[in-house]
Amino acid sequence: MVTQRWARPARRACRRRVSRYRMLSAAIAGLLAAGCGGQASKAVAPSAPASASQAAGSELTAVAVAIPVKSLSVAPLLLAQAEGIFARHHLAVHLVSVQGGTTSAQALASGSAQFDAGAASDVLLADQKGLSLVSIATFENQVSFELVARPSYLAAHGVTANTPLTDRLKALKGAKIGILGQGSADDVALRVMMASAGLHPVTDYHEIALGGPPGELAALEKGGVDAVIGNPTVAVTAVDQKFGQIVAEPSSFPTLKDQVFGDMITTAAYIQQHPQVVREMAASIAEADAFLVQHPKQATAIFAKIFPTTPASVIAQTLPLYGYSPDGRSSQQEWQNVVQSFNLSGFGHLSTQGLSKVYTNQFLPAASP
Repeated sequence: MVTQRWARPARRACRRRVSRYRMLSAAIAGLLAAGCGGQASKAVAPSAPASASQAAGSELTAVAVAIPVKSLSVAPLLLAQAEGIFARHHLAVHLVSVQGGTTSAQALASGSAQFDAGAASDVLLADQKGLSLVSIATFENQVSFELVARPSYLAAHGVTANTPLTDRLKALKGAKIGILGQGSADDVALRVMMASAGLHPVTDYHEIALGGPPGELAALEKGGVDAVIGNPTVAVTAVDQKFGQIVAEPSSFPTLKDQVFGDMITTAAYIQQHPQVVREMAASIAEADAFLVQHPKQATAIFAKIFPTTPASVIAQTLPLYGYSPDGRSSQQEWQNVVQSFNLSGFGHLSTQGLSKVYTNQFLPAASP
């Protein structure tokens, strides 16, 4: 039985981020009809200063941020809220869950959120439909999903720790592979990985929608699937409990390794109407990004409080698997890789034309020399 990890200990990978591409067209239609400016919530006075540096009597601007799920995939956002970073930047942030199929575009259209902790592909798909969404800060500069298979399956197909990556992937021909759902971000990553070995869905392997990490773990452990494309919790749990083995990680694929993955999104109209609010939001995310990269032990202790039912040891193993940005910035090449990955997936076609419209670093603090 294969029980060791293929990847180096400091792997980055996996994360739960469902971006259902086929639902975006309807959401965009609603947003175009409703208008995309949004309004800043009325400023509210804090009950007490958030820090010694915050002047007494100062006001916080209340804004809402749409999130797909409260998890480490939006760690910079959660850390900024828990540690008073938003308050130091004069913001009172309310998190709005958009689970159940609601998209970022719908949240922005309805006015239930001024910002969205979304996926880079959401911005590109919106732009394709003529809607101006803009990424103002980046959470991650790398896709965070790993391909994990049952050790018994790998052993039966002659896969060992020394088997080359391409051959490991080819061994999954005919396999049942669990995903969150068709068209989800993990599905795109899976298709990019498998295509590198000349394998394609339906004809070469079978995608099984499992809905979420609990379903992925249960199906992998009980043999309902041969492999899953999982987030850090799935990968760490499966390997540690010896019913999973890492087959492929995003760092082995150039388009997945250097790619904007999670980011803070708003509308072009909101940027024009509330530039200072946007600047404070971007600065907050950049500060939280830097803390995560520079102080992983302290970050682990913070998230152990945010997620009290998750052992700190698991959080400590999970955090390094995310490709958190060191400063919130993104590059043209990272956005081009988003386009390339999406186009490889077969879910549609995006263009690299006009990428400069969909992201900006201008609201982030000056880069360190």
